[in-house]
Amino acid sequence: MATSTEPNQAVPQTDELSSTARAYFAGLVWGAVMLIVLGFWIRTKYQGQALVLTNIFLLAGLVAAGLAVCRHSRSGSNTNHPAKKPSPSPSSCMFSVIPSWQAALA
Repeated sequence: MATSTEPNQAVPQTDELSSTARAYFAGLVWGAVMLIVLGFWIRTKYQGQALVLTNIFLLAGLVAAGLAVCRHSRSGSNTNHPAKKPSPSPSSCMFSVIPSWQAALA
């Protein structure tokens, strides 16, 4: 078995993780804005006749915005503070907006 003098490259560094989290957050925000703009543009173009289609785009934009907020709150909790408690699981982040869902599932 050979040994290596170089540090383990399989574990990403904290700076790489925080830059990835920022890029992920920015991508979600950009996608949310574009979906909402597209939804309102289609609604204006077809003068309110394509309500189902526009509501799908608007709902997708709101979901993307919610995921961006969730991602931002999770990345801020453990990026520079390794001694802090671990970030919440995705399900607790998803249900933190509506606390009654979390109580009903417990």
